[in-house]
This record gives sequence, C-alpha cells and structure tokens, in this order.
Amino acid sequence: MKPFWFKTIVWIAAISLAGIIFTQVYWVRNAWLLKEEQFDSRVKVALKTVVNRLYKQSASQAKAVFVAGCTPGCPIPDSIKSSLNIDGYLLDSLLVDEFRGTDVNRDFYYSVYSALEKRSLLGNPDRYFPEILASPHSVSLSCLHEANVYYLSVFFPGKRGFILSQLMGWMLLSVAFTAIIIFSFSWTVLAFIRQRKLSEMKSDFVNNMTHELRTPVSAISLASEMLLKPLVLSDREKIEKYASLIYDQNNRMRSLVEHVLQISAFDRHEYRLNLARVDVHEMIDDLVASFRLIVEERGGSITLNMDAERFLVSGDRLYLTNILSSLIDNAEKYSPSKPQIVISTRSSEHGLYIIVSDNGMGMSAAQRKLVFQKFYRVPTGNKHNIKGYGLGLYNAQVLAKAHGGSLSVTSEPGRGSTFSLYLPFGESENSDYIS
Repeated sequence: MKPFWFKTIVWIAAISLAGIIFTQVYWVRNAWLLKEEQFDSRVKVALKTVVNRLYKQSASQAKAVFVAGCTPGCPIPDSIKSSLNIDGYLLDSLLVDEFRGTDVNRDFYYSVYSALEKRSLLGNPDRYFPEILASPHSVSLSCLHEANVYYLSVFFPGKRGFILSQLMGWMLLSVAFTAIIIFSFSWTVLAFIRQRKLSEMKSDFVNNMTHELRTPVSAISLASEMLLKPLVLSDREKIEKYASLIYDQNNRMRSLVEHVLQISAFDRHEYRLNLARVDVHEMIDDLVASFRLIVEERGGSITLNMDAERFLVSGDRLYLTNILSSLIDNAEKYSPSKPQIVISTRSSEHGLYIIVSDNGMGMSAAQRKLVFQKFYRVPTGNKHNIKGYGLGLYNAQVLAKAHGGSLSVTSEPGRGSTFSLYLPFGESENSDYIS
C-alpha cells in the first residue's frame, strides 16, 4: 500500500474513532441528564404530596372555625394561616414515606425556612443549610400560610452517587468497549507499521544478498567459459588459475547460502553449543590480528585493555568468535574515518565483561531499540558503502543469550557506540541443545 493511502486510511479511521467516542460521551451525558430529571421529578411529586397531606391535616383541624356558608372546599382561614403550626415528627415521617414510595429513598436533609429571613424554622438542616437554600427540590407552603413566605426544601448529598450507581453498568460497558476499540485500532496500526518496516528490511536484505551472489555467479560463469576455450585448455597455468577462481567463488557462494540458511535455525534456536573452556584473551588476540590490518589501512587503530583477572569461560569458541567478529566489524564499518576501536575486558564475581567501543557515527535512542532486530541496519543517509545483511547483531544477541549472557549497547549520535558482552563463568544452562 502506498504511504499516501495508508496515511489517508489511518486518518479516516482515527476521525471515525473520535466520532464514536464523542457519540458515546454525548449519549452518556444525555442519560445522566435524563436520570437527573427523573430524580428531580420524583422528588417534586413527593414534596407536593407531603404538602397536600399537611394541608388536609390542617384543614381538618380548621373545620371548627370555618365561617358560615363556607363549603368544605374552602381554603384555610387566615386565622389559622397566621400561625404556621407543623408537627416536625409528622413532617419527617411523611417525607420518609413519600420518598420511599417514589424510589428516591436516599439520605436527605430538609428544612422549613423563611424566605425573607433565610432562617430555618423546622427540620434537620445541620451543616447543609446553604445547600438546602440553593436546592432545586423546594416547594412553597402557600396553602398553609401566605404565598412566597415559607418553603419546604430538601437536599440529597448522595444524589450524584445515586444517579451514578444507576448508570454505572452502562458506563463501564461503554468505557470497556471504547478502550477495546482504541487498543485494537492502535495495535493494528502499530502492527502494520512494524510489518511494513520488516518488509522494507527484508527487501534490503534480498537486494544485498542478490548483489553479493551476483559477483561469484558471474565470476564462475566467466571462468567456466574461459576453461572451454581451446587456447586455455592447452595452458596448464591458466587452467589452474581459472579452476582456483571457480573454487574460491564457489566457497564464497556456499558461505553466503549457509549464512542465509542459518537465519531460520537462529529463529527456531535449533543449534548446538559445543561447550569448552575458552581463553577469551587469547581469542581476542587472534581476532584483532585479522582486523588490525583493515583498520590500520584506514589510518585507525585497535587498542586492547585486558584488565580481567579471570578470563576463562565455558562456551562455544566458534560462536563466541562470531559474536566478537560482529562487534569489531560493526565498529570498523560504522566509523567514518580513522577508526579508533578500544576492546576492554573486566571480570566480576560471576562473569566476564567484554566491551567494544568505537568513535563512529553513533545511534539515536530509537535506533538503539532496533539495532538487535533481525534485518535492521542503522541508516547512513545517502551513502550505501556499508555492506551487510542486518543479521550480525541479531545473531550475536541470540548467541549471547544461548551462553547464559547478555549483549547491550550505549550510544549517542556522533559520539560512537559501546557494546558490552557479558558471559558467565559457569557452564551455560543451554549446554546441550537450544530449542
């Protein structure tokens, strides 16, 4: 898929996901407002019912003073209204009874207060009197006294918790499903990006391998053609020359093929370690002898600091040589000019450390995370003079772990890199067969 279409699809999916989240939040908010409205409505009905019941009781007490000719539906005379006589115990029991019947049986605080004086006359306001005054759950007692003088108001401290408990199940489901969608979307995008990078690295690997194989194939083909010519067949020296060329190039091609086949074996960890006591200092000396000429031709140097007091480890000499070869080879290849390579050793109570430092181009934090991945090669800009398949450090880390050790790197751009290989002194737990 082309980068433009990939980015377009990702943006469309991201906007759609944001729309889904916005819709979820919108509907949850609406559900909250609806539940709050239902709660307020039930409380309002309950309060009006309480006031009506108080009115009926007051009306029955006022029958004796009704004026002549007044029907039973007459309002309470002003003589009764002038004194607001409400039984606190009765009011409390009526409120509890009505709230229980309307499914808002929550802890509440109420007060009968004077709107003019802002003073509580009856109830249990406690510390919540300011909240009671501002509460929307208020009803006028105008049927028991003058209009807009006395009010009955109720405050529910646990109102939000009550509404939240009713919506908690749906809210948790909504959050869970939204989180799953976000995780799935993010994982899919990241997986696609990783697969794309891996595909690019594999393509680079195939291109490099094709280029490397083309040289020995061409050389073998040319040498074979020369051997078929009569003039060459009559010259023993030329026959030996071209036969030697074919032999050398065939060995080179076989080495390349074995290198590729080794990838699958390393992936499955299907290889044996022939453990033996290895003198690491001697092994390093042998390796440095083969690399020193290459480094010195570029005007550089290799410095050895063999400070380890114990330098015998249990390992496979061939594989340990491969690990160190990869580290020294990278230090040489990624040093722009005059490589300055320092190889140090030090020992601890349990193992040996081999440190390979260089003055090369270094790596960023993002590159350090990828440097041990298969097929990954540190970018070198527009320069393509650094050969390799992106397998050396991957194989080195696999083999280090197979020996019970580890391989790590510290690096900064423009300040070189330092690779640290740790090998335990004792026998590897993977001494028989790695699988």
